[in-house]
Amino acid sequence: MATVSRALNGKEGVSDANRKKIIEASQALGLERPFSSLAAKAGNPFIGYALQRRMGDRIRKGDPIAMRYSFALEKACAKLDHYILLMDVESDISPEGDITPALAGRVAGVVLGVGTDEQLAGLARNGVAAVIYNGYSTAPNTDCITSNYHLAARAQLDHAYHLGHRNVAFFMPNPGPWYAQHCWSEYFFHAKTLELDLPMAFYEPIGFTQGGGQAEVELFLEKVLPHRPTAILTSDAYALHLVEALKARGISVPRDLSLVAMEDTVDPRIFPLTTYRRDFDSIADQTIRALFDRIASPGAPGKHLMVEGELIDRGSCAPPWSR
Repeated sequence: MATVSRALNGKEGVSDANRKKIIEASQALGLERPFSSLAAKAGNPFIGYALQRRMGDRIRKGDPIAMRYSFALEKACAKLDHYILLMDVESDISPEGDITPALAGRVAGVVLGVGTDEQLAGLARNGVAAVIYNGYSTAPNTDCITSNYHLAARAQLDHAYHLGHRNVAFFMPNPGPWYAQHCWSEYFFHAKTLELDLPMAFYEPIGFTQGGGQAEVELFLEKVLPHRPTAILTSDAYALHLVEALKARGISVPRDLSLVAMEDTVDPRIFPLTTYRRDFDSIADQTIRALFDRIASPGAPGKHLMVEGELIDRGSCAPPWSR
């Protein structure tokens, strides 16, 4: 029993292999790890949240998606009497994974919104536990916790399909970022599974980045509207731009053209948007749990967790009527 207690409470005197077996056995029995004990082992009450400078700027400017991720992480830390310390991944962490002297020793671990494999390896070498928050890495012994974008894109397309839409266009960022790759691949392959014969113009992303605005929307609509789509799948970040641009063309959502978004960051009082809601709180909770697991067992194998969300139907996607 003493060995089990030490393993579950993150104490020393248990090999990583035995600790892993005990934790897996307890989870199979439906037992929760004593989360507060893991937090206590972390010692320092600060958790570093390392972001690219532009992402930190988005939080400070009130970007809804960046804010949701930040608030969810703060809530997850607050449950354990820990606090977020915002870090700049480009200046506070060197390319080799060294934390700047002003912050070294001030954080129990680091949550990376983005980071290189070299930085992750350097942090581990320096004894700093780190996990990836809503991101992806192939670095060994790295924990990545993110939204399931494959499932999100599939749920969007399924919702439109089951309402009768057979000519569905996609408005997402270029497939450079990993999450956009997941969305585009799911749109393409799931459309084939549903036997949708879509114009290639619907699969050609417009050259824009996260937060793109009206100019990109105009280019997109000029390209796809001649093919008469009955529904558009997109992200919350672009949904209101699309609604306004369509309205300017005399096209009403959802009477004339349906819209399904992804995130659930648009206030429904502004526009009742049907959207796939990411479970921000669950992603954050599992990220902090993974970080404390990593603090307790630095050499444990890495894990990639994709958290499911749910589709919220607010009526912006309706059956096509005469198209």
